[in-house]
Amino acid sequence: MMLEATGGVNTHKGAIFTLGLMCGAAGRMIPSEPGNEPIDLALWLKTCAELARNSIPQNGTATHGDTIRRDCGIGGIREELSAGLPSVFTIGLPALNKAKQMGLNLNDCCVYTLLKLISVVRDTNMIARGGLMLAE
Repeated sequence: MMLEATGGVNTHKGAIFTLGLMCGAAGRMIPSEPGNEPIDLALWLKTCAELARNSIPQNGTATHGDTIRRDCGIGGIREELSAGLPSVFTIGLPALNKAKQMGLNLNDCCVYTLLKLISVVRDTNMIARGGLMLAE
């Protein structure tokens, strides 16, 4: 259905997979007696990593990410998820905190964080569409 709507391009496959895993991990963490306790981010991402390692097929239809992983040695979202999204801790949260310290509003904090992640994380979708120079 997505392929039909996008003219044969899987534009958001990685994002959909990532969000699905994150929602599944959050659902797994809901206590039997829910209260107002916030979800522990480190535990949530660890749960995401466990789900990813158990759900990512090792064989199947070749994707752009598979090709780039094989040809360039760039792990992409599979590697990032399986490791518990380390870029969230090492790049995303520090960028978000810096943006907050600069006094930016919430939208601008999020844009700043996204741009910082895009500038550092080697995204196989961007590489597939724009070439390896985007990752350097």
